Amino acid sequence: MKIRDIIQPDSRIYVKSEFGPMSNEWPALSFSQKETAKKFSNVFRRGKDFVISIGTSNGSNTKDPAHRQSILSVISAEPRTPLETKTIVPKDSWRYAVEEYGIGRWEWSLPVEKAFTVLNYPKAHEVIPQTYRQLGNPKYFGRCVELSPAEMQSLLELVIEPVDIQLTQEAQAALDLNTTDESLKKEFSRLINLIITDIKRAGENRNGVYPPRRCPNISDLFQLLMQRWREQAGCCALCETPIPLEGTNFLLQMSRDRIDSENKSYDFSNLQITHLGCNLAKSEATTEQWNEYLQVVRRSLE
Repeated sequence: MKIRDIIQPDSRIYVKSEFGPMSNEWPALSFSQKETAKKFSNVFRRGKDFVISIGTSNGSNTKDPAHRQSILSVISAEPRTPLETKTIVPKDSWRYAVEEYGIGRWEWSLPVEKAFTVLNYPKAHEVIPQTYRQLGNPKYFGRCVELSPAEMQSLLELVIEPVDIQLTQEAQAALDLNTTDESLKKEFSRLINLIITDIKRAGENRNGVYPPRRCPNISDLFQLLMQRWREQAGCCALCETPIPLEGTNFLLQMSRDRIDSENKSYDFSNLQITHLGCNLAKSEATTEQWNEYLQVVRRSLE
């Protein structure tokens, strides 16, 4: 895989000095000043733009000689909400940074959602000499510099491999609330409105009384749905087949399902995502009854 395989025609590339390649020891794009982080977050577009990290020339900071002045990583981050770095990097890493460099450095970060290691760590002055010289200007220390357009082609040919980034709960929450999947956001918003309607009408008369129901607040509910969606890998919790985010068959659309129908709460332990058709079929049945029914249906289709 090359850098050209992950960028889009309108992608912007930025360059930033770092002590080492992106890894789970520090899965964050960090800044010492919150204002600097905010300014960059205002121009960076998640899913489109990338940051190239380059190792410093300082042997005290960039320990591995192979990393010094070299192109190390390609990074995509969530820009909408700079977070306190100590909440999105491992505790041991943050403790070491404070002990080694003191308080007040790299306190604000954008959580990294995706990263790639550049193989063989090519020297920056050989691949992007113009941008690399800019990076050495004191006014850009600790900041991101946009790549010179003339150097884009040489950068695109660099070979990369993905890094498996492990996110903290705070970092994952930031990514969830700011998902770039518009179809998924639309479906989640629809489900949330339906759940809120369930809550509002609780206790109203309609040939009887709606049972009282409870749920988290809207932002927590959105994160709950996103967590379920990730855990279920985009599949229905009842039939374990994919849930389409767009389509004309209403029975296949996303639906909210209380795992225990007797429990009227919409909380994490009692909420799952299903096809509407599966949810209607299950109705008040228990999970055991549903699984028994599903086995019969599947055997009939064999």
